[in-house]
Amino acid sequence: MRNIQPALDGKAHNSPININGEHAITYEVVRDFMRTKTNRVQVDRRLAEKYLAAISSDEEITDEMEDGASRKVYLTIYQGYSTFSAIRSSISYLYKLAAVERPQQFVSSMNKFMGGMKRITQAAKQHLGLKITERKLSLPQNVYEKIAKKLFFSADKEDVFCHLFFVLDWNLMKRAENVVDAKVNHISFREDALIFEFAKSKGNQTGDEFGPWHVYANPNAPWICPVLAFARYIFTYPDILRGDAPLFEGSNQYHRYSMRLARLLVEMEGDLNGYEPSDFGTHSARKGVATWVAGGSTVSPPIVPLCLRAGWSLGGVKDRYLFYENPGDQYVSRCASGLMTDTCEFAICRPYFDFSRLKSEEEMLQRERMINKWLSERLPNNIPTSSIEVATNCFASICYHYKFLQANLHKKCVLRNSILFKDIPQEFIAVAVTAFPWTKTKYTPSFTGIPPHVVQLAELKELKLKLAELKEGVMTSIVAEMDKRGFASSECNTTRITDAIESLGATIERMMSASDARASATVVGNETVRDIKSFVVEDEDEESYNKDEEVLSWEEKQLQKERRHEQE
Repeated sequence: MRNIQPALDGKAHNSPININGEHAITYEVVRDFMRTKTNRVQVDRRLAEKYLAAISSDEEITDEMEDGASRKVYLTIYQGYSTFSAIRSSISYLYKLAAVERPQQFVSSMNKFMGGMKRITQAAKQHLGLKITERKLSLPQNVYEKIAKKLFFSADKEDVFCHLFFVLDWNLMKRAENVVDAKVNHISFREDALIFEFAKSKGNQTGDEFGPWHVYANPNAPWICPVLAFARYIFTYPDILRGDAPLFEGSNQYHRYSMRLARLLVEMEGDLNGYEPSDFGTHSARKGVATWVAGGSTVSPPIVPLCLRAGWSLGGVKDRYLFYENPGDQYVSRCASGLMTDTCEFAICRPYFDFSRLKSEEEMLQRERMINKWLSERLPNNIPTSSIEVATNCFASICYHYKFLQANLHKKCVLRNSILFKDIPQEFIAVAVTAFPWTKTKYTPSFTGIPPHVVQLAELKELKLKLAELKEGVMTSIVAEMDKRGFASSECNTTRITDAIESLGATIERMMSASDARASATVVGNETVRDIKSFVVEDEDEESYNKDEEVLSWEEKQLQKERRHEQE
């Protein structure tokens, strides 16, 4: 239909269907064609009778229509309303391309027919218990992860392609057809993001808004990390780095992807969190990621950058006054990558080579040259400088995830045999890192797409680390100052203080012993137990006195009191 010539400037259109003139297509022809779109279903007889009564059909259910003892009958019903809507839209689009106005009677009759078909198809769902939704469902984020894992750990070389296509379909939020058209020379790394640019899309044929569309790494979940998926793909097919080749070379790559996805969904039947394989299609990822980004968090990005990224019209005046800006798209992309917006982990940077831990500047330069030389010896010859930079950043992701890949990739995975993966030196792996705003160095790419609340979380994290360092530093300073002033030497009063404490302890023990002795002095009948120990309190500032006299005086007073009591 794209090659139809419109009827302009006196030229006739070349529509494959006669849409104007004496023998033009009529409403009756279209109506009769639509009525052929039916399905045959097996339902309970009572439900079938209710359905026929609801649509005022003259058809009757007979005993011959029953299927044995099941009491079910075969019934012919119309296909879903979306089928008829698609036919009407196709015909309307044909008139538009040919620049021919549809007859008013055709339009009004078609609208009336479509109203009746909507009522009939809805009655079938209501009375026959058929599936309510006709369209493909949006792909939930947890099901997306399951499918991505299945493709990531697969041994099939075809799944390296399918995994990247699937993950980009989700992260770019574009139609799968746009992902097919991606060109290698339109892909680059900028700051902490992987950048894609598209000349046009379905919603923007003029290419006024070509991006850049940011894609962020998710190092915490390698199976859904788009940067790692891209790195694995280009190191499996390194020849695509030459020139302006398409990212997915070959004809009909969309069909290749859709067929593999359909087979995979059937293979995963029973492991789709209660969904059926037929619930999802190639557009389900786009629906799913838009739903996840818009409603998957209480701090979701604004709706404008989300719609612009997905290629949806804002409608009316908003399309003329609200335009693309980098920060909005960056925030949307970080959310799409699966990073959690309510944690400081949201601010993580993509893997990169950091040489700051090396001892000297010379060693840093030497390690960087080693990496560049190692890569250049293994990449195809005569590739553009931009592709070398892309490959270097992708290699950092491979090095960062190297241990994970070695332990978890299928033994037959084609990446294991790539010269860009085998025998990676340990020196390269040691300098492949990720970073956060509070751990960045001069080698860390600039952080982008981080919203204010995550910046505050990051600052709190940084403050916590600084407080821990400050605490340790203060304690070290105190110990050093105490050593300086002799707190740990014999010249200090420490020994005298210790001796005084020990002396005080001994005195308290003597006093407690005397107190226990007094408590043991009791009177039994007329006899007084006089076994009381004396104690002496020594005072360096006062003269000593004899406590025994005080004790005897107290005993005499007791005897006198007893004698008076006996006399009375």
